[in-house]
Amino acid sequence: MKKLLLSVYFLLFTFYFSYAQTVIYTEDFETTYPGWQLNTTDLGGDNSLSDNQWIVNNEYVSGGFFTNTPTEPAGIPNNPTGYYLHIYSDVAFGIDGSLNDIFDAAGQNSYFAMDSVLHTVGYTSVSLSFWWICQGNSNNAYGEVYYRTSAAGTWTALNNPLTSQPKFNLHGSSWVQATITDTAFDNKSYLQFGFRFRHASSGNDPAFGVDHVVVNGTSTPPPPPPVANFSYSP
Repeated sequence: MKKLLLSVYFLLFTFYFSYAQTVIYTEDFETTYPGWQLNTTDLGGDNSLSDNQWIVNNEYVSGGFFTNTPTEPAGIPNNPTGYYLHIYSDVAFGIDGSLNDIFDAAGQNSYFAMDSVLHTVGYTSVSLSFWWICQGNSNNAYGEVYYRTSAAGTWTALNNPLTSQPKFNLHGSSWVQATITDTAFDNKSYLQFGFRFRHASSGNDPAFGVDHVVVNGTSTPPPPPPVANFSYSP
């Protein structure tokens, strides 16, 4: 009898603590990417598609005149040349056919891309994780990451975990993984993330590139299960 009760308790214990970190959302851009909107007008984004713009492809090698984009490391699924979200220059494409992660410093405005609406009700410790690459320059050519919690809500910038500043740049020779946890992501019926690239009249390629976007959270556990505690006589 004691062995049976211990077995039952172990199963209940395992069930209770199975409420752990859960993948709420993931996107690798490999096939379709429903819900993603590229080159929107959010935060003053340019959607004229006249020059620099967001695109999804698996181009890493330029046409020969511009800088090649470093391939993806082992931590990213479908590496080394998986599909990814990035900026490209229509002007550069016209020069040598380049479709990789580059930008034209003579372009205008900024460029915004946002994901589908997520729901994190019942989750805490929600985190946003993604791989990124961007060189730009130290002052005004860089990537930015935002979130909002309603369709008409204000976009709030998130800090780069490496620098504690809202600039994602100066990592043009390799891809970097960022993980951002914020209580503002928890228990939301509406949660949306966005990526923006700002550029200036100078800077170096690659521009802002993003891949393997993952949102994790810890599901709220149910009340603890009952514990058998009794005695009996034969």
